[in-house]
Amino acid sequence: MSSHPTYPVSPVSSIDTLEPLHHNVERYGERIALWLERMQPRFHALTLGIFIMNVLDGWLTIVWVQLHLATEANPLMDALLQIDPGLFMAGKLSLIFLSLRIVQHYRHRLSAVLTLLFAFGLYSLIMAYHLLAMTVIILFL
Repeated sequence: MSSHPTYPVSPVSSIDTLEPLHHNVERYGERIALWLERMQPRFHALTLGIFIMNVLDGWLTIVWVQLHLATEANPLMDALLQIDPGLFMAGKLSLIFLSLRIVQHYRHRLSAVLTLLFAFGLYSLIMAYHLLAMTVIILFL
């Protein structure tokens, strides 16, 4: 018996264990590729949903601001809204259209799909906020 304590060998310290790690990374990449492929039919639906929610958000923002029930939080968009509501909508729709075209161009990349999912979730929350505001206004006015 040795007087030195023995410690388990770290799996990372063995060169033999690096090969399975490499295969796991490849398998992970294949899973992402399959997921991205399955997301492509949904990509257009998400894009259209974001665009529609953006139009509704712009229209409802104009209504709330003109009724003096809200203010536009984005200073650039607020300046456009103060000049002309049509200019506000044109700017808003131009920005979202350009953004969606860029994401559409890179639709086969994970970052583009995640960006689209994030934007869809964010606009869903904005729509929920508008619905809540309408409910409060209807109930308390």
